[in-house]
Amino acid sequence: MLTSVISNHFSVNVVSPNVFDGLLAYDETMTPLPSLAESWSTSPDNLAITFRLRPNVKWHDGTPFTAKDVRFSVLELWKKLHPRGRATFAQVAEVETPDDLTAVLKLTQPSPIILSALSAAESQVLPAHLYEGTEIAKNPHNIKPIGTGPFRFVDWRKGEYIEFERNPDYWDEGKPYLDRLIFLVVDPKLIPIKTGAGEVDLQARHLFFNNYTFLTQAEPRSGLQIRLWPEGRGAHLALYPNLNAKDPVWQQLFRDQRFREALSLGLDRDSLSQYLY
Repeated sequence: MLTSVISNHFSVNVVSPNVFDGLLAYDETMTPLPSLAESWSTSPDNLAITFRLRPNVKWHDGTPFTAKDVRFSVLELWKKLHPRGRATFAQVAEVETPDDLTAVLKLTQPSPIILSALSAAESQVLPAHLYEGTEIAKNPHNIKPIGTGPFRFVDWRKGEYIEFERNPDYWDEGKPYLDRLIFLVVDPKLIPIKTGAGEVDLQARHLFFNNYTFLTQAEPRSGLQIRLWPEGRGAHLALYPNLNAKDPVWQQLFRDQRFREALSLGLDRDSLSQYLY
């Protein structure tokens, strides 16, 4: 899948924002910036968020982008299918579209998190005219995406590469700066070799579970530059006891609050923090 609405895996969040836009973008301090929405405002009671959408934006198939796409994405995709969106947008009761370039999220109660969750990686606006009335999880555009973003989908050869070409009609004039992008699917054992040989230009890597010593070693001979920066949100581990375990013994244990508390107290958090992270 090449949309985070269906699959929110890290790799999808790296690749798919090149095809899609979000209503907002964010700088390194998580300050909201305009994207598909040129401006936004919150009502005095914090129960409505109004987005003024960017005019003259087109989907890659030439169809105009409108507030209808936002309404469909919020109500039918983010609230129902997105792994985190079901919680993030739970307070959204309706999306009003008084005109093609205005979308108003009506909330049942204030929800400050929404304005921090509208990036091209987290909450992608998908084309209503291609998804409406379809079985969304099986829609062919999940693997041949059509977005409003800086690059257009060209080809995906499973296990080899995904290729994108520059969108000449992108709303952010002059961008993107590259003619094409190719995401390679590489055996982890070959990454040091390809990096040292200069066969890759960029790696986006989670360093929590990766030894990146080889990158430091490759830097002087390949011209590689290493940039480390904090993520917008911290990683976490969670333990979810199965209260409906098929084994009646485990089911009884997991349903006992004292047992769950004992599991929690038994975790060596200091060691996890020191050695895993």
